[in-house]
Amino acid sequence: MESIYLYINVILLFLICVIYLFLLKSTRAPRLFIFYLLCFVLFNESHIILTVLSDFKFGNSSWFFLGGFSDEIKFQMVNSLNSYIIGMILSMCLFSSLRYKPYRYMKNAKFVKKISLIIYIISIPFVLKYLIALFLLIRSNGFYAIYELGGVSGSGILDVMFIALYSLLINSEKKIRISILIVLSSLIYIVIGLRLEFIFKIFPVVFYFVCLRYQPRRMFTKKVGWIFLSVFVLIYIMQYSVNSRNNDVTGDAEQSFVYNFLSQQGVSINVLGMAIKEEKNTLLQPTVILAPIIEPIKVYIDKIVNNNIQIGNSSQYAESSLSLSHKLSYIEDRDAYLKGYGVGGSAIAELYLLGGTLGCFIGGFFTFIFILIIERIATMNLFFTLFAMGASAKMIYSPRGEYLSFLSLDRATLLLVFISIIVLLLKNLSIPKRFHDGKNNET
Repeated sequence: MESIYLYINVILLFLICVIYLFLLKSTRAPRLFIFYLLCFVLFNESHIILTVLSDFKFGNSSWFFLGGFSDEIKFQMVNSLNSYIIGMILSMCLFSSLRYKPYRYMKNAKFVKKISLIIYIISIPFVLKYLIALFLLIRSNGFYAIYELGGVSGSGILDVMFIALYSLLINSEKKIRISILIVLSSLIYIVIGLRLEFIFKIFPVVFYFVCLRYQPRRMFTKKVGWIFLSVFVLIYIMQYSVNSRNNDVTGDAEQSFVYNFLSQQGVSINVLGMAIKEEKNTLLQPTVILAPIIEPIKVYIDKIVNNNIQIGNSSQYAESSLSLSHKLSYIEDRDAYLKGYGVGGSAIAELYLLGGTLGCFIGGFFTFIFILIIERIATMNLFFTLFAMGASAKMIYSPRGEYLSFLSLDRATLLLVFISIIVLLLKNLSIPKRFHDGKNNET
């Protein structure tokens, strides 16, 4: 019976890919969704695909929860995924009739470019100071001191630097050079081992070129093909970096590279299994889905009012936080969690705790709508373009992270609002001119 549901899942997955490619060809689907779909398959469907095509056993966990899930839990895991996919298919069929609007750029591009360049130059010394302090912390206490001890203060300066770089990318004529600068700057996170932060900083560039800069009819050019290939290479680099810091580079020598890669990346489905297994635990509440919105507010209030912010992995934070990742890690293996390790997140697990399989269906339905909105508002003005660039990375990573992470009131969002208000007060950033006009369409 279990295998039947696995095959149904693969059929639904094939169906949504076919429908999306058909809509994409007719330029009625958001191109951001293809990245989301790739991440969804990679993080949540890899183990199912391996089970159908090889001797891999679905529902076995070797991280935090050790062993196999019961047949009932495995059924709920697959059923939740199927409900989520059906919700996305329905939403796609209902809302993909909205036509794509070409991206347009700001009238005062030169002025914004100057402001962005000044902010970027000023931020460099502070960034170097932060990186030196972080390097010394890791060298003295190991990589996981970033989580166990809460890292070092001042990481917000990196957000300032990258917001300035994104603004330069949008408003500068030398877009390829700025893109290379962003990529090189983002490699800081690979060296450190923070693969999540790396993708958050690098993907806005991909989103800008693939989803905004190119006309729909040019979706499948060689340039875009190279961008897609680069994304897969970056995913591999991220996995290699995390394996390197854990002294586990090779994987299973008897299996192929693809087998090892998919088995390592597809662990988010096990987070869903843990959430189902522990759904009656008093630490887990339906409100975990609100963590990206509420947690930053709580942090700022505690820091300002109580001056007693709890940082790093601790019993106090796991019990008081809304974060599903922190709570599940604490429940499954308290000792490992307190040393800085964690199971990671899962948007579908949050939806399941909120409303079971029905919650997963509704969540899938709104996922496509959220992606559509992110891509559409990016054509409005500089603020929304920068917001969409940042939100896009969090959106595609949500299958491995948090469902509402793109709405997170984190430092980057708050800094973006602050900087945008200043710029708007200085200049009127209306959009009188199309971005795609003649020779300016290429870099």
